[in-house]
Amino acid sequence: MPIGLTNEVLTQGVAEIAINERNPELLTISTTWTGDVFLSNDGGETWHKTGLSMKVYDIHISSYEPGQVYLGSENNGLYVSQNNGRDWRAENSGLPPNATIRDIFESPQYIFSIVTEPTDERNGSFHSTIYRSDRKEIHWVQVGQTIDHLVNVGVAGEDNLIYLGTEEGLYFMEGPRAF
Repeated sequence: MPIGLTNEVLTQGVAEIAINERNPELLTISTTWTGDVFLSNDGGETWHKTGLSMKVYDIHISSYEPGQVYLGSENNGLYVSQNNGRDWRAENSGLPPNATIRDIFESPQYIFSIVTEPTDERNGSFHSTIYRSDRKEIHWVQVGQTIDHLVNVGVAGEDNLIYLGTEEGLYFMEGPRAF
């Protein structure tokens, strides 16, 4: 048995994990089957349930706002914690109802999320839309057009150079005017 993990966490499997770059002792994970979200503040020696239970696609610990953690879920939108995952609140103003957040990323100015919607349930086709919000007052605004099969995104620098990874290849959008 891995050190520090309880049987409850082990028997569920881990779907997502986030490690705080500033303090690697702070870990947040979500489990595969029940979607329970756990927090460790001692490098994984002990784990505590946070009270959230949902299918999680991404957990992102902010590089710019100490203590800020973002959680993207299936059909429940985005949740934010300002105290390293102890307390959570939904922040879905401007997102479609029942939003599924597949990825969360950030720049010095903005938080971005990828919202996906299925286009054909039978073959797993989907399209994605990127949303942006200011850090201080979270309200989501769609940026750019809907993109088919967007699977990953990265942002570089203060100019918000955005790399878009799709099933068809890699694209990018340049500069703050792209958004």
